[in-house]
Amino acid sequence: MDNLTPNMTELSPFHKGEQHLQEITGRRRLTEKIGRNFIRPYLTEQHQDFFRELRYLFLSRRDGDGWPLPLFLQDDLPLMTVPDDQHLILHGPPGDLQEGQRLGVLGLDLTNRRRNRVNGRIIAREEDLIILRVDQAYGNCPQYIDLEDVGRLPAPGPEVTLTYLTPELEGFIRANRRFFIASGYNGHLNDVLSGMDISHRGGVPGFVQVVAPDRLIFPDYSGNNFFNTLGNILMDGKAGLMFIDFLSGARLRILGKARIIFKNFEEAGWTPDPDAPEANRLVEVEIEKVLHAPGGP
Repeated sequence: MDNLTPNMTELSPFHKGEQHLQEITGRRRLTEKIGRNFIRPYLTEQHQDFFRELRYLFLSRRDGDGWPLPLFLQDDLPLMTVPDDQHLILHGPPGDLQEGQRLGVLGLDLTNRRRNRVNGRIIAREEDLIILRVDQAYGNCPQYIDLEDVGRLPAPGPEVTLTYLTPELEGFIRANRRFFIASGYNGHLNDVLSGMDISHRGGVPGFVQVVAPDRLIFPDYSGNNFFNTLGNILMDGKAGLMFIDFLSGARLRILGKARIIFKNFEEAGWTPDPDAPEANRLVEVEIEKVLHAPGGP
């Protein structure tokens, strides 16, 4: 056994969709070795301190129709408490988060580009808090994250549901340099790798291209080769995207069927940007539902 070959008697931190993408890109053995050292079933002391200080948070869960749904929360301290290395206690969560649900958590500080992810399940719900049991916890590099001084966002207006993007919303997407993507994997009943995930995606304005009112595409740039989001999409075929204006508080969420495009990008309607990194793959989203909450006064 060479030093890149994992001990396969241990459980891999990656499900079969992630493993497949690692394999076809030639990164399987090395990524497995890194993942086993990097992805932990607990929070390090550094991660515990990081989550205690956050004033905003990004979450993902399944909605009632099975779509991955991204959520944004903000509050004054404490938004959450961390009693130990295996639990997060979230204060003032939405009322539709219930015991037994799987949850993806992204902690991101845009003032210094630090980000850490947690995947877990809600083990208890009380009136004004939930307790999340950590299944996986790990940090992400600051690549593709723009610095921004984020204060408390104004409350957005009432959310409107659509089935397509209006020209105004298309412009909102094109002007954004980041979005957040919710995805999930449903394995068999006892599959500990089943769960939800939420990730940050960044690029130059226009990196998300609207090719029709009910279809958009975005690039997959070089990253850590874990393929958490794309692995989920490969297995589940669904995604939920969230765009936020951190000045006005406006929020746009898009739920739809997702697929990975590996070649023939131009046939999908993709226009390369000479000022952007090269896309290794594309993700296409066929829009099923649009949830738009306009910015506050």
